[in-house]
Amino acid sequence: MKSLSKGDFEDFTAQLEGLISIYQLNAEKKVKCKAFSALCALETDLGAMWSTFSHIKDVSTVLNASSVGILEKRRGGK
Repeated sequence: MKSLSKGDFEDFTAQLEGLISIYQLNAEKKVKCKAFSALCALETDLGAMWSTFSHIKDVSTVLNASSVGILEKRRGGK
């Protein structure tokens, strides 16, 4: 991870906490796997929706016109 190579332990800790929070479902392993798969699919769908507006450079236009606003790719657990 880039955080560790930079010595940014606060960011590294925040990413670990984010990854751990994904698995904090009170359910059996099969349900957790399905939930994680659903989150990955949602992330893919939101990325596809956002890509239709990614050519617009004006931030306020993107925020007002797009259905998802500004989307940043997930980094680790964030």
